[in-house]
Amino acid sequence: MKAAGFSWRESYAVGGLMNARGLMILIFINIGLAQGMITQDVFSLLVLVAVVTTAGALPLYKLALPDRMERQLRTTDDTEAPLPELARIN
Repeated sequence: MKAAGFSWRESYAVGGLMNARGLMILIFINIGLAQGMITQDVFSLLVLVAVVTTAGALPLYKLALPDRMERQLRTTDDTEAPLPELARIN
């Protein structure tokens, strides 16, 4: 995200939210367990990892962008000039 022009705080916030992928992980590990690719112990560990990383997503986001900074970014974005309309191709 940093390469796309976002600040370090914004990049960190997006990275924290990208950790909220618990349902996807649970689907994949259920398939892995059903196919015998992972053991019950590994399955249990991966469920724990999915729960912890998903539960930690919002606190990481709030740590990176507290409410006051988020409001400031929103007001900055709202006051910027609108993008020009694209020319129509006939």
